[in-house]
Amino acid sequence: MLSQFAETVPPGTNAIIAETVEEDVSILNNAVAERGGTVVRWTLDEVLDALDAQQDAAEEASRAAHKVLKEERHEERKASREERLDKLKATFHHGDDT
Repeated sequence: MLSQFAETVPPGTNAIIAETVEEDVSILNNAVAERGGTVVRWTLDEVLDALDAQQDAAEEASRAAHKVLKEERHEERKASREERLDKLKATFHHGDDT
């Protein structure tokens, strides 16, 4: 829903987000229409659900990124250990040749 909202606001224009209690929706509709605008309505529950979903997605993306970084660090440490071990082996093997 939030991405849908963002797509409806053209670059260089404005949007107003408001929580309202209306007995007659035509009053706000007419006032906005007279100024060339459009009123889009969502219930508070829809907005809160969308915000919760967005937060959940952001947290999941953060966890996934952390996991990738952790795996990369693990692989780097492993490569470093293997390189050091190879150098150590080469030192001992070189010493056997003399």
